[in-house]
Amino acid sequence: MPESRRERSPSDVSLNGVTVNTATPTASNITPGYDERTDSPPAIAAGKLRVAIYNMGFVEDGDNEVTIDVNGEPLQPYAPPIIFEAQLDPVTNVFKYTPAITIDNSGGARIRIITQE
Repeated sequence: MPESRRERSPSDVSLNGVTVNTATPTASNITPGYDERTDSPPAIAAGKLRVAIYNMGFVEDGDNEVTIDVNGEPLQPYAPPIIFEAQLDPVTNVFKYTPAITIDNSGGARIRIITQE
């Protein structure tokens, strides 16, 4: 016969002076941002949850199919986006947000920037 046990859900567990808080996280909302342009945007500030940068290539008259640079890395037209995402460091239990991001679009490609904070 299988062993049966009763599960409990305490808010704190104490083991010889070690306390681990298991409280439920607080809910909040994500604020999305969207920008589409053919010039070089101002630097994207550090501290976002997620940033996706697309090189759309030719979409409308005046757009150019040229490579852009994102923090010094090339992004070809129609290539998958470059994505920056916040990450939790499980060792230090610190949530690390995205860095500041610079985009060089001196060639006039159509770029799309989607942010979440």
